[in-house]
Amino acid sequence: MVAHITYANALISKGYGYPLWEPDPVECAPVELADVGYISEGGFIKLFNASREADDQNNRLGLPRQHTRFSVGEIQRRMPLPKRPEYISSEGVLEMGADLGVLDG
Repeated sequence: MVAHITYANALISKGYGYPLWEPDPVECAPVELADVGYISEGGFIKLFNASREADDQNNRLGLPRQHTRFSVGEIQRRMPLPKRPEYISSEGVLEMGADLGVLDG
């Protein structure tokens, strides 16, 4: 099994969306609401943004024929937002740490 599949399978059950092996798109702007694309080798490949105009930089590859612009509207947020974990790990991985100090002698 390849690394990006192992990674996604280990973390998908944590409930924070689909884990991307390559989360930072190299050639595109960051992933936004209404982006349409696909996942390839652990990274998201953006095709277009359904809420942007045809001449927007996010749509430089073009839009589907007969595309109707999607209106996002007002975004409802849950209050309070759920606490984000400091890190997310697969089963069997533990975080360990220690404090080190220097004694004046």
